Amino acid sequence: MPDHARRPFSLLFEAVSTGFYVIRRIKLIIQLANPRLCLFKYYRNSNGFGVFPLKKCGLFLCCLLIVLSFIFLSQATQAAGSGTLKIKTQTGTVQFKVEYAITPAEKAKGLMYRTSLPQNTGMLFIYQKPTLVTMWMKNTPISLDMFFINRMGRIRYIEEKTQPNSTRQIHSGGQVSAVLELPAGSAENHGIKVGDLVILPN
Repeated sequence: MPDHARRPFSLLFEAVSTGFYVIRRIKLIIQLANPRLCLFKYYRNSNGFGVFPLKKCGLFLCCLLIVLSFIFLSQATQAAGSGTLKIKTQTGTVQFKVEYAITPAEKAKGLMYRTSLPQNTGMLFIYQKPTLVTMWMKNTPISLDMFFINRMGRIRYIEEKTQPNSTRQIHSGGQVSAVLELPAGSAENHGIKVGDLVILPN
């Protein structure tokens, strides 16, 4: 299962890299538009020769870089918090809107305390590497269908119509890379079976 919901540090690195790229392009445009801005270190003012305000230009570019980085990071983090996925069944393809649970805190909370979950929505628990996963329904007052997904994106095991608020442990039955939780009855209603392919958008 591709990890499209990346870690904040990875997002920050990409944001800064993108910011530097944008700054280099802006600097090139400035050079082409007015070579004097970047080709001369000195300028003549009323007091004689002085240092051309390249420092001011550099300060402006640095501030612009910081602003662009935070904007990009904010957008990327928001995008990483939710998304869509498709499940390719024997009868067709079904699309779901899901929230991503990535951090340990997000995984621990899951869908706890939710009193409702609209159809065709759910939560996708993403793991950095294949691992044995154990789920439960503690403090979760709604029934769910759980889909345990291997690293190839195939559904390995399905736990249908879980009991609300139960502390019974639900095991993945093997190493998985993700767990998808959908409203109870989703597997039956959409004909989702073990072996079906889960597709995340690139």
